[in-house]
Amino acid sequence: MKFGFLLLFALVATAASAQPQSASDSSPATTALAQRLTKPYRAGGENIRTVLTSLARSYKFTVVIAPDVKGEVQLEINDGTVRDVLNALTEPNGYFYEESENFVSVKKL
Repeated sequence: MKFGFLLLFALVATAASAQPQSASDSSPATTALAQRLTKPYRAGGENIRTVLTSLARSYKFTVVIAPDVKGEVQLEINDGTVRDVLNALTEPNGYFYEESENFVSVKKL
């Protein structure tokens, strides 16, 4: 399990910088979620809270996770954005996320 987390952290840490956006629709959270992955993103049997926190640290955005967000996740995304990873982590597990100007909030449906 430690190896999976280290692999996950290494993949996330190598991400590319944010895609350019116009100043009118750019906020710290929106810019962070628009970043493209440069390598496949994998999580195998990891705690969802740990994965979300690692993702936020690696892509430099603030995440607020509701206390009822729990469980293990398994996913592999070969191409996409941070937003795609969030969708893959939340939707199949009965959670959703909201973007505000300065942070992302993850909650149970």
